[in-house]
Amino acid sequence: MLIPPKAGFNIMIKKCKVCNKSAKNKFCSLSCYWKYSKLHPNKGTFKKGFKGEKSVNWKGGKKNFICDNCGNTFKKYVYYYNHKFCSRKCMGIFYSKTHIGEKHQGWKGHKVKYTGLHMWVYSKLGKPTKCEHCGKDGLTGHKIQWANKSGLYKRDLTDWIRLCVSCHKKYDIKLSSHKTNTL
Repeated sequence: MLIPPKAGFNIMIKKCKVCNKSAKNKFCSLSCYWKYSKLHPNKGTFKKGFKGEKSVNWKGGKKNFICDNCGNTFKKYVYYYNHKFCSRKCMGIFYSKTHIGEKHQGWKGHKVKYTGLHMWVYSKLGKPTKCEHCGKDGLTGHKIQWANKSGLYKRDLTDWIRLCVSCHKKYDIKLSSHKTNTL
């Protein structure tokens, strides 16, 4: 039976294959769909022979693996991943150890910007506490900084010096005046 067209669309009303009520599709509800699929196991979307070991996507079920981080044995379904972990915690610990520095996917090498380079220096050399120029000790926070010796901002740990804020300003002024005199 056709319902009067609404804005140019014809909607065909069918009868449910189980209860004969009017429906837009083959079934009026999910319960009727499941009743039909139990009565007719070889018809519908679930075909016989496509489950478990007979499936095209079967990869062998659960197998024993050894955790790449802690060495414990655990059962897991076979996937295409290279690394196997017993938990997300072990995975996080493993990647935090192995994906650092040049092995990290976000590594920029010598194209690193100002802030990234300073963060790298802090991670390698730690937080300074004593100024190498005036000798003030016990400085923390913004009172002490890593200063670049050459002004070229190379990724070279020998090119950095610990300076307090006042010495850092004097050093940068001296460095910039030296650069303008040589050019």
